[in-house]
Amino acid sequence: MQNLFKEIIKEVISPQMKSLEFVKSGNNFLRHEDGFQKTMVVQSSQWNTSEKVSFTIECGIFFPDLYLKIFPDKDLPKFPQPVHCLHQFRKRIDQIRNKGPQWYELDSNTEEDKLKKEIKWDIEWYIRKHFDQYKEIHNFMVR
Repeated sequence: MQNLFKEIIKEVISPQMKSLEFVKSGNNFLRHEDGFQKTMVVQSSQWNTSEKVSFTIECGIFFPDLYLKIFPDKDLPKFPQPVHCLHQFRKRIDQIRNKGPQWYELDSNTEEDKLKKEIKWDIEWYIRKHFDQYKEIHNFMVR
């Protein structure tokens, strides 16, 4: 199942994120904007086995200047991930889709093509639209 998981990242998730101008490092994706960064990670379950792999997608908006103010003794992460983002700017795919907890499941019963289409749809439709609402730093200002 780990090979199928890697295949999904390589053949489905990476090309989708590249089309959205994100760069990749491991299972993490990052796009620089003026004053902030958009970040996404494919997060594996800690309970994965050789027979079953579960994973989800988490997105975040990272503000380098704010990070340095909150953590003055830390260096900026070289490749920020959602875990480095303020809580209010971190969302998993289920929160973006506004539905219950969503973990993609890989096991002997998985319909690979169906799952790949679902993931592609989630990135094209939900994650892209989520990130599109944050195009400029003023999108975050409270009025």
